[in-house]
Amino acid sequence: VELPKLTDDQINDYLSVTAKAAKFKSVGLTLGGIGLALFFAIMGFYESIHYTIFPSTAIITTLITWAISVGFFIYGFLLTRDFYQIKRKQFTLTNEQLKQIQNKQKNFHDKNNKRIIAGVVLCILAIIPPLAVIALFTIPFFEVEALALFILLFSIALYQFAIYKLQKATYTTLIQEQRLLSKKDQQLFINISIIYWFIIFTCWFIIVTYLYSTWLYKLTLSIILFGFIIYLIFTWFYIQKKAQK
Repeated sequence: VELPKLTDDQINDYLSVTAKAAKFKSVGLTLGGIGLALFFAIMGFYESIHYTIFPSTAIITTLITWAISVGFFIYGFLLTRDFYQIKRKQFTLTNEQLKQIQNKQKNFHDKNNKRIIAGVVLCILAIIPPLAVIALFTIPFFEVEALALFILLFSIALYQFAIYKLQKATYTTLIQEQRLLSKKDQQLFINISIIYWFIIFTCWFIIVTYLYSTWLYKLTLSIILFGFIIYLIFTWFYIQKKAQK
């Protein structure tokens, strides 16, 4: 059975709508993290002042933010519901259309690669507040606020990664390009992951078991958070580098 050809208008509509949907989905994802950051930020004041209004305010604020986040997610998915034919890749393109889409894909990469750089920088910056608090303060208020700031910066970084990945997937779908890791690279990634997390949790175990009375004990949470961020960054670049068509 010969698959139907897409018109130029259908292609342009799909690119336009999916770009808009990507923004809504990415904002929804970011709001989920911001809601959690708000919870810890408000609870930090409770640690300092102990007013009973703070816990309820924190919970209500977080739930409202998460509700808005879910709304953005749902709307983002609903925007593209009419493009089921393209999502299922039940179409063909002319050679001219394929070249035009590939050119647009190249322009997208040229303009948006900076999002990856911004995301990586934000991930690195996110670990600074917890480390600074450990080095300078022992007051619970600052510790909780540092955690809130970490989550906030990480959420903003997540927005940069998400909107890049979602918009990139639009072009991948249109040109019907599928990039997968080979079995060899998959096994290598699994082995690296096992060794990496074994080292991270071994360090954590040694610190909390034998060095709990030293300043290193205060670094346990930061070690896990920093290790998680490094792992996410490594995973992203490994897949981008090793994935094959």
